[in-house]
Amino acid sequence: MKGTIKFNDYLKSELKNPKFKKEFDRQDPLVRTAIKIAMLREKHHMTQKGLAKKLHTSQAAISRIERGDYNPSLETIEKIAEVFHKRIELNFV
Repeated sequence: MKGTIKFNDYLKSELKNPKFKKEFDRQDPLVRTAIKIAMLREKHHMTQKGLAKKLHTSQAAISRIERGDYNPSLETIEKIAEVFHKRIELNFV
Protein backbone atom coordinates (compact mmCIF):
# COMPACT_ATOMS: atom_id res chain seq x y z
CA MET A 1 0.00 0.00 0.00
CA LYS A 2 1.29 3.34 -0.95
CA GLY A 3 1.65 5.87 1.86
CA THR A 4 1.61 3.33 4.69
CA ILE A 5 4.29 3.03 7.32
CA LYS A 6 5.14 0.06 9.51
CA PHE A 7 4.41 0.57 13.19
CA ASN A 8 7.99 -0.13 14.25
CA ASP A 9 9.28 2.44 11.78
CA TYR A 10 6.76 4.98 13.05
CA LEU A 11 7.66 4.27 16.67
CA LYS A 12 11.37 4.56 15.93
CA SER A 13 10.73 7.95 14.37
CA GLU A 14 8.54 9.16 17.24
CA LEU A 15 11.07 8.06 19.86
CA LYS A 16 13.41 10.72 18.52
CA ASN A 17 11.07 13.30 20.04
CA PRO A 18 12.26 13.80 23.67
CA LYS A 19 8.75 14.48 25.02
CA PHE A 20 7.31 11.42 23.32
CA LYS A 21 10.22 9.23 24.48
CA LYS A 22 9.88 10.40 28.08
CA GLU A 23 6.16 9.54 28.16
CA PHE A 24 6.73 6.28 26.27
CA ASP A 25 9.39 5.23 28.78
CA ARG A 26 7.08 6.16 31.65
CA GLN A 27 4.15 4.12 30.27
CA ASP A 28 6.12 1.15 28.94
CA PRO A 29 6.28 -0.90 32.18
CA LEU A 30 2.55 -0.46 32.76
CA VAL A 31 1.69 -1.52 29.22
CA ARG A 32 4.06 -4.50 29.32
CA THR A 33 2.58 -5.62 32.64
CA ALA A 34 -0.95 -5.29 31.27
CA ILE A 35 -0.10 -7.40 28.24
CA LYS A 36 1.60 -10.06 30.35
CA ILE A 37 -1.41 -10.34 32.66
CA ALA A 38 -3.81 -10.69 29.72
CA MET A 39 -1.59 -13.28 28.04
CA LEU A 40 -1.22 -15.28 31.26
CA ARG A 41 -4.98 -15.24 31.83
CA GLU A 42 -5.68 -16.36 28.26
CA LYS A 43 -3.00 -19.08 28.46
CA HIS A 44 -4.91 -20.51 31.42
CA HIS A 45 -8.22 -20.30 29.52
CA MET A 46 -9.63 -17.92 32.09
CA THR A 47 -12.03 -15.09 31.44
CA GLN A 48 -11.66 -11.65 32.95
CA LYS A 49 -14.73 -12.45 35.03
CA GLY A 50 -13.13 -15.67 36.26
CA LEU A 51 -9.94 -13.87 37.28
CA ALA A 52 -11.95 -11.13 38.93
CA LYS A 53 -13.85 -13.70 41.00
CA LYS A 54 -10.59 -15.23 42.25
CA LEU A 55 -9.29 -11.76 43.17
CA HIS A 56 -12.57 -10.63 44.77
CA THR A 57 -12.89 -7.72 42.38
CA SER A 58 -14.92 -6.83 39.30
CA GLN A 59 -14.47 -7.82 35.68
CA ALA A 60 -14.29 -4.09 34.90
CA ALA A 61 -11.26 -3.77 37.19
CA ILE A 62 -9.47 -6.60 35.35
CA SER A 63 -10.35 -4.98 32.05
CA ARG A 64 -8.84 -1.65 33.18
CA ILE A 65 -5.65 -3.41 34.27
CA GLU A 66 -5.34 -5.30 30.97
CA ARG A 67 -5.94 -2.14 28.92
CA GLY A 68 -3.28 -0.29 30.88
CA ASP A 69 -5.88 2.21 32.09
CA TYR A 70 -5.14 1.42 35.72
CA ASN A 71 -1.80 1.15 37.47
CA PRO A 72 -2.22 -1.83 39.82
CA SER A 73 -0.38 -1.92 43.11
CA LEU A 74 2.41 -4.41 43.66
CA GLU A 75 0.06 -6.16 46.09
CA THR A 76 -2.53 -6.61 43.32
CA ILE A 77 0.11 -7.91 40.92
CA GLU A 78 1.26 -10.37 43.60
CA LYS A 79 -2.33 -11.61 44.01
CA ILE A 80 -2.61 -12.10 40.25
CA ALA A 81 0.68 -14.03 40.26
CA GLU A 82 -0.61 -16.26 43.06
CA VAL A 83 -3.72 -17.16 41.07
CA PHE A 84 -1.48 -18.54 38.31
CA HIS A 85 1.12 -20.03 40.69
CA LYS A 86 3.75 -17.61 39.45
CA ARG A 87 6.24 -15.35 41.16
CA ILE A 88 7.17 -11.79 40.37
CA GLU A 89 10.65 -10.63 39.41
CA LEU A 90 11.39 -6.93 39.71
CA ASN A 91 14.47 -5.58 37.98
CA PHE A 92 16.01 -2.14 37.95
CA VAL A 93 17.90 -1.52 34.73
